[in-house]
Amino acid sequence: MIGPDTLRTERLVLRRPTEEDRAFWVRLHRDPALYTHAPWAMAESDEVASAWFDGVLATWAEQGFGYHVAQDADSGSPLGVGGLRPQDGGELNLAYRFSVESHGQGLARQAARTWGDTGLEAVS
Repeated sequence: MIGPDTLRTERLVLRRPTEEDRAFWVRLHRDPALYTHAPWAMAESDEVASAWFDGVLATWAEQGFGYHVAQDADSGSPLGVGGLRPQDGGELNLAYRFSVESHGQGLARQAARTWGDTGLEAVS
């Protein structure tokens, strides 16, 4: 196992996703404003984005780690998703997507450092 279900940073709670997060996941992965530099990478439909979320839940069930939901530590509002996920060949992929409203605040950087540190600690 790479890390715990919940990680904390100064301003974020990074927690294991639940079924209740599906709509948020789909909304993020269908927002064209988040794909201006890679429009081809956006989920083609809500159904495709939802299937991606099924994969996230399956990874947690099978591997004991995966992408988290990033919440504001004070309000609990979801701001983004991301983390480490195993890829074919055994590599770990670090990925994240934060809502447009949360851009420019250093939150993705803070989360990515925590996910990276957790992954490095697990393989040391």
